[in-house]
Amino acid sequence: MRATIRDPDGGLLIAQEDRTVRLSQRNAGWAEPDLVGQTDFANVPACPPHGHALLDRLLWLDVSVDDGASRATLRRTIVPSCHGDAQCVGTCAEREEVPAFDAGTPDPSAP
Repeated sequence: MRATIRDPDGGLLIAQEDRTVRLSQRNAGWAEPDLVGQTDFANVPACPPHGHALLDRLLWLDVSVDDGASRATLRRTIVPSCHGDAQCVGTCAEREEVPAFDAGTPDPSAP
């Protein structure tokens, strides 16, 4: 499973997360994750250290599932929000202070 968050203005990739998810077959050929915990979902960070102000902003969430033979992708428009949770707002604010690096700019802290 892959989940990405993209900016609708130009499709800039903001965050991505890939993981293997076990699915169990259900009725009529459908499959569902086992839902044991957070490891059974793509857990893409909504406020990564990119310097982008992501909260309360219109974004695209793309989720793709690949079973080895085929791939299905679904896109939804989302608006990440902390719903007034002070810890959430503080965490995202701290992360937004980290300088942003795009694919063309080397990370100066890398060896």
